[in-house]
Amino acid sequence: MMIVVWEGMVRLAKIPEFIFPAPSRIVDFYVKFGYTLTEDTAATLMETVLGFLLAAVLGVVFAVLLVYSALLYDILYPPLIVLQVTPKIAIAPLLLLWFGYGLLPKVVIGFFISFFPIVVTTVHGLTSVEPEMLDLLHSLRASKRKIFLKARLPHAVPYMFSGFQIAMTLSLIGAIVAEFVGAELGLGFKIVYSQYSANTPMLFAALGLLAVAGLVLFYLMLFLERLCTPWRALKQEKEFAAQGFL
Repeated sequence: MMIVVWEGMVRLAKIPEFIFPAPSRIVDFYVKFGYTLTEDTAATLMETVLGFLLAAVLGVVFAVLLVYSALLYDILYPPLIVLQVTPKIAIAPLLLLWFGYGLLPKVVIGFFISFFPIVVTTVHGLTSVEPEMLDLLHSLRASKRKIFLKARLPHAVPYMFSGFQIAMTLSLIGAIVAEFVGAELGLGFKIVYSQYSANTPMLFAALGLLAVAGLVLFYLMLFLERLCTPWRALKQEKEFAAQGFL
């Protein structure tokens, strides 16, 4: 319905295409030139996923170190806060100057922008285990390794996936920001190029692909969360059933 209203509004008001194209013109662009965006979409997705994976691995390791070492927490957490509050677009030109206009600076920016949520949610998950559970394991003389594997890590997994969902979206934003600053390929590059060339149908086409990519990545994380935490999904279903929703 919204698309029909959009189409009718543009046609009746005779809005120029370079200002606000009709949906039919955007579809026409997809049909004729959509193949030109395939390589750009693949490049943006690669930058996003690599930045996210780097942030996920290092973020979880960093969070574990912070939880198990008060000294590291006092030393490393303040610089982490400073890094988080620094606008990443401000350091993008510097990274491009250091690493060039290839894949690496986009991955690094994606890593920087998605690292903090993973660390924070993982730390919260590891430290919010019920005290009774920890007391029980201590009374059984469980080692730190067993406490981590049997209590802290399983409890932290849902929190980690909450951070992963946020981080995946932020990594996509980081990749686009890096492409805005300097790139020769990617959906961000196509958006900037279409702006300068006044090719608004291309701009909307790139935005549409960007929205679809974001949704796919987000729901991929939801699927992986259900796959890795089946007990949580079962618990939610029982709660819904108890409340009469199922």
